[in-house]
Amino acid sequence: MPPFSQLELDIISALDDLAARWRSNDRRPGIGFDWTADWKMALHNAAGGRYEVRASSYPACRQGCGEWLWDMTWLRRAANGELSEIVLACEAEWDTQKFEIDKDFQKLLAARASIRLMIFEKETPALLRAGMEDLRNQATTFGLAAHGDRYVLSGLDLQSFHFTHDLVVVS
Repeated sequence: MPPFSQLELDIISALDDLAARWRSNDRRPGIGFDWTADWKMALHNAAGGRYEVRASSYPACRQGCGEWLWDMTWLRRAANGELSEIVLACEAEWDTQKFEIDKDFQKLLAARASIRLMIFEKETPALLRAGMEDLRNQATTFGLAAHGDRYVLSGLDLQSFHFTHDLVVVS
């Protein structure tokens, strides 16, 4: 497997730190908190002011910077304001059903982003491994996949409340 880039490692670190906070505060499903605001804030902080962050429904959301095609997007703009790069296209699905996860992941297949991040959850380690393999297969067999397309798959195991991360690079 190719190595994660430094930016991908920053994203993974932010998600792992978030899961640790969730574990320490017993923030499990149904406890009554906003998972969406939590992960968006964690990734906003990981962007570190380097990119224009587009997402809605979280504390650092600025007026006029809501969702832009995906749940969260990091953009880089040229000096004249024109879009020069989609650094990150991210989708997160907190429903454990394959159909719901696939609906979000398939949006990433169409993304022309440097990094495509899929955050999802599964009830057991075995289901998480199977979900990772399914997403890996979709990424590598997609008809418009291009050599070098990068996908970071971050799956939350609901038994241990730890993320597992996988990198898919299309060859």
